[in-house]
Amino acid sequence: MQTVAKQMVEQNEDGKIINLLFQAPPFGTNGLPENFMGAALFLVSSDSNYITNQTLNIDDENYMN
Repeated sequence: MQTVAKQMVEQNEDGKIINLLFQAPPFGTNGLPENFMGAALFLVSSDSNYITNQTLNIDDENYMN
């Protein structure tokens, strides 16, 4: 990420860096890439321009603390 961010700054380019972590618990299907598509599309859109340093739990209601 640091390398990409540095290159973006050097080239004076706007952009977004999004980190995705896919985890599939044994009782759910939330680790499937297609379940993250809506969130990813939102994050790369201009609608998310003022969202920074956040965690989105896309968990199919299976999130456990």
